[in-house]
Amino acid sequence: MTMIALNAPAAQRRSWAATSPAPNGSTFLTHESLVQPFKYWDDGLHDGIFYQRDLYGKGNCYSLAERDQAFDGAAQHTALGLHVCITVSDQGYTLWVSLRVAPQGSSATL
Repeated sequence: MTMIALNAPAAQRRSWAATSPAPNGSTFLTHESLVQPFKYWDDGLHDGIFYQRDLYGKGNCYSLAERDQAFDGAAQHTALGLHVCITVSDQGYTLWVSLRVAPQGSSATL
């Protein structure tokens, strides 16, 4: 399983060599085949995943060419104290944000 800290410097983020969880345990990069997808209801039907004992709601999707934007989006959510997971597939990157209650004062949206 490949994971990388998304709050690391840009040059370090771009390395695929990391194989341990992020230091704060709040951000992961993994292949989409390693997560369990599900649907949930919150004023409408939404996509979610179960990964590393946490539930995540689907955020933005990015093409393979938009890798930096995916990492930047994850870093913005992480800065708000949210747990973030990015899944990668042959089609691109998907940003997922933890469905746990957001820290007080944050205004993150999916």
